[in-house]
Amino acid sequence: MDDFADSYSWAVKGDELRANGNWPGLIKHCEMWLEKYPEELGAQILLGEAYNNTGRCQESMDLYFKIVTKRPNDYATWYLLGSLAVKAGETRKAIDYFSMAVYTNREMAAAVKSTYPELYQEVRKKSGSNRVLRLCVGIIILALFAIAVWIFL
Repeated sequence: MDDFADSYSWAVKGDELRANGNWPGLIKHCEMWLEKYPEELGAQILLGEAYNNTGRCQESMDLYFKIVTKRPNDYATWYLLGSLAVKAGETRKAIDYFSMAVYTNREMAAAVKSTYPELYQEVRKKSGSNRVLRLCVGIIILALFAIAVWIFL
């Protein structure tokens, strides 16, 4: 495979391989791309998709999990993790991942509800508990701040 001039050139070729459904070619391409640009998010996402489409679901999940540990607000990758967990029969993990997708972007609730209606109520309950947890943490921080101000003034 030719060496590409920049990351954009690699992305164009990756998109072409994806569009043609050439998953083995995309895996090889993305692996080479990541050798040159190890932190390239686009290459990681395409590689995860290629792994998934060749039946390498665990490798896909591992790669997507690596992405969300670096970018915890990446709601689309949380959603992909949830979808892969459903495919793997890991319902609890799927609910956790979908909840993170909704937590990081409220609009993801509609996607979860339409695609996985049987899991949506669990995700909704878990997302609701995340709001309560955030509220409690916020109140504690505010109280600590008030105490610190009172002590130092």
